Amino acid sequence: MTDPETPGGGLKLGRVKPRVLRQEVLTALRTAILANEIPAGTRILEADVADQMGVSRAPVREAIRHLEQEGLIEIFPHRGAVVVGLPEAEIDAIYELRAVIESRASEAATAVIEEDDLARLEALIDAMAGAIAARDVDAVAELDLQFHGLIVERSGMTLLRHIWSGLDGLVRVRSYQALDRPGATAEYFLANAGTSHRVLVGALRDGDPKVAASLARQHVLEVPTMLAGIERPARSRGSRAGSTTGSTTGSAAGT
Repeated sequence: MTDPETPGGGLKLGRVKPRVLRQEVLTALRTAILANEIPAGTRILEADVADQMGVSRAPVREAIRHLEQEGLIEIFPHRGAVVVGLPEAEIDAIYELRAVIESRASEAATAVIEEDDLARLEALIDAMAGAIAARDVDAVAELDLQFHGLIVERSGMTLLRHIWSGLDGLVRVRSYQALDRPGATAEYFLANAGTSHRVLVGALRDGDPKVAASLARQHVLEVPTMLAGIERPARSRGSRAGSTTGSTTGSAAGT
C-alpha cells in the first residue's frame, strides 16, 4: 500500500513546463478574441484572466505580449491591454505582404525541400480536410498555418519567417471570418481547400521555382478577393478543370 504520509501519495508526475502553461493561456485568449467572445475595445486585465484561469499572472502577461506582437492586442498608456480589431483598410496590405513572403519562400524551398517535408505537407492537408468536415475552425486555421509555416521554414529565409509569423494573428482573424460567414462563398471556400493546397505541394515536388512562386502568390491573394464578396474567383487564363493553374482556388484558412 502507498504510505499515506508520502508527499503526493507516492505519485511520480512530471513538472508542468511554464512554456506549456503560457501556451495554454495564449491559445485560450487568442481563440476567444478571434471568435469575438472578447470583442474589440475590451480591456484585458492580467489579474482577472489569471483568476478565471486559475494561473499566476506571469503566463497571462507573456500571452498578452505575444498577442500584442500578433496585432490582436494593443498596449495603451493608462489603459493597459486592449483588444483591437482588424482595420478593413489594412487587409489588402496584409495579404500583399504575405503573398510576397510566401512567393519568395516557395521559390527558395523548391531547391531544398525533401520528400519527408512533402509528406508532412500532404498529411497536414489530409488533417485539414477532416477538420473542415467537422467545421472545426480552430483546427483548420492552425493546420493551415502549420502548412504554410513549414514551407517558409524550409526556405531558409529566417528574417522572412519572423515577419511571416508576426502576421499569424491577423490571418487567423480572417480565417474565422471566412469560415463563419454563411452562404455560397464560405462553402466554396471550404470545398476547394484541399485542391488549392495540393496544387502548391505539386509545384514544390516538381521543383520549378517560378511556378511555385506564382502559385503561392495566387493562393494568398485570391482570399481577400473572395472575402470582399466575389462568390467565385476568376480563373487564370487558359485554366482547365483539373489543371494545375486552374485549381488554385479557395483556401480554408485565409492562405
